[in-house]
Formats: sequence, C-alpha cells, structure tokens
Amino acid sequence: MGDGADEVKRRATRRIRELMAILKAMDKLAKSGGDQKSDHRVSKKPNDNPTLEEQGINKNLADSARKLAAMPEDKFEAETERVKGMAAANSTSPNAA
Repeated sequence: MGDGADEVKRRATRRIRELMAILKAMDKLAKSGGDQKSDHRVSKKPNDNPTLEEQGINKNLADSARKLAAMPEDKFEAETERVKGMAAANSTSPNAA
C-alpha cells in the first residue's frame, strides 16, 4: 500500500472496534458463544441480530480492531507514524514496484 493507505486502513480498523462497542451497547449485535450443539437451537431466527461475520467483519479483522483500539492514543499515533514512514521508505526504494 502507499500514499497514506496504510494510515487510513489502521484508522478505519480501529474505528471498527468503536462501532462494534456501540452496536453491543445498543444490543444490536448477535450474542457470541452459547450452546452451539443443542438440538433445540435454531441456526438463525428471523429476528436475531446480525453477527459480525454477516456484517462483513471476519474474526481476523475483529481481532485487529480490538488490538488497535486497546492501544493508548499516543502509542497508536506513534505506531501509525512509524508504519507511514516504513511505507514511504519502501515506495521510494529503487526496488519498489
């Protein structure tokens, strides 16, 4: 990635966690866990809240969002600047495509 795309991706991923927390607080997010093997459990009830997966957020993206959101603001900003610097260095190297 280049031209600030890494920074945008990191900020957007962190924002996903904020939105996940809002949805959870509003009780608009499917509950996780539970007895998944019960015979009486219907796989999907019509009024069930959507899961993260159904909203296009896979477990890896959710995990990344949680980790970025858990970082203190100053550390997040420092890491983002570091990533931006690395991306800029890679884009100006003679071997960059």
